[in-house]
Amino acid sequence: MAENDITREPPPLQAAFNANMHKMQRPIPGQSLTRDPENPLPFEQPPQFVDKTDALEYLFSSFVEENKYESLLTVLDQGMPLMDLTKLLLMSGFQDGLWNFDLMLILIEPVAYMLMALAERAGIDLKVMEDESGDDEEEDSEKETLFSGKNIDMATSSSALPSEISDKIKNVELPQSLLKQP
Repeated sequence: MAENDITREPPPLQAAFNANMHKMQRPIPGQSLTRDPENPLPFEQPPQFVDKTDALEYLFSSFVEENKYESLLTVLDQGMPLMDLTKLLLMSGFQDGLWNFDLMLILIEPVAYMLMALAERAGIDLKVMEDESGDDEEEDSEKETLFSGKNIDMATSSSALPSEISDKIKNVELPQSLLKQP
C-alpha cells in the first residue's frame, strides 16, 4: 500500500499549481541580500523622518503647495476615496525613503484627517472608502452627512493632528479655480 501512495498523481489543482509555480514573477529567497551595498534603494537606507510631527509638517507643507493642493482637491472631488489617496501618498513616501514602515502606519490617521480638513475647507463631499460590502442605504446616507464638508472642526479637532497643523489648515487659502461655478 505504501507503493501506491508514492506513485499516486497529485490532485489536478495541485498539478496545475506545480506546473505554473516557476512562472510566477517573484524574487528568489535571499535575492535582497545580493544587492550592491554601495547603491541601496531609498527604503533600504535610514529614513529622512523619524518623528511623527516632523513628518506631518513636511506632508502639510507639500500638500499646500499651489500645484499639488489643486491636484489633491481635484482628485478628491472626482470621487477618489480618501483612504486610497492617503495610502498612495504614504506608500510613495515610504518607497522614496522619507519614513520607515512603522512611521507610515502611524501617519495614516493624521494624514487622513489632514486631507479631510483640507477637502472640507474647499467644500468637497468626500468618499472615505470604496464600498465593497454593499452597505444598505441608511449607512450610506449617514456617511454622506458625516463627511459632507459642513463640519471642518470635526477633522481639525482630532487628537491625531498636532494643534499647530490644525491651525494652519484653518488658515489655508483656497485656490480660485476650485471656487468657480462649472
